[in-house]
Amino acid sequence: EPGALEFDLVTEFGRSLICKSGFAASYVEYAKTAGEPGARIVAQHLGADTLLRTCYLPDDFPLRVFCASSSGESLETGREEDCVETDIAGPLCFAGDLVARGRMLPASLEPGSIVIVPDVGAYTTSMFSRYNSRPFPACYGFRGSAVGGVELEVLRREEDPRDLVRFWSKEP
Repeated sequence: EPGALEFDLVTEFGRSLICKSGFAASYVEYAKTAGEPGARIVAQHLGADTLLRTCYLPDDFPLRVFCASSSGESLETGREEDCVETDIAGPLCFAGDLVARGRMLPASLEPGSIVIVPDVGAYTTSMFSRYNSRPFPACYGFRGSAVGGVELEVLRREEDPRDLVRFWSKEP
C-alpha cells in the first residue's frame, strides 16, 4: 500500500504469558502466634528457595495466596469475620522467608490445610535456590482428559539426597 510503514515487531512476552500457567502448593506444617501484638504465622514448605522474587522483593513481586482444607475444599468464605491477619512463612531459617505478609486469610487455616500460590509459571523453577541444600520439588504438568478429568504428567521429578550430593560434589 502506498505510504504504509514496513517494520518488524520483536518482543518478549515472557512473564505476561507464562506466569499464569503454573501454581505451587504446600501443606501447612503448623500455625503459631508470635511477637507483639501476637501476629499469626502459618509455616509451610514454599519459601525463599522456591519463590525467590517474592521473598526478597515482596513489594515488587507480591503473590496471591489461596487456602484449602486437607481434602482440597476451599477455605475461602468471602466473609471478612472468618479471616485473620496472617503471615505465610517458608521453611528456611531466616526472618525474610515469607511468602505473604499481613494477609487476611481464613482463621481455619491449620496444620494439614493447603496453601496454594498461583501465577508462578514464570521464573520459579529457573530461579530455584539450593539454600540449606533443599531438594528441587517435583514439577507436574496437567491437562484436561477426554473424560473430563485431569491428567498429570511428571515434567521434572523431585530430587533425592543422591541428587544433592551429586550437585555439591567436585566430581563431574
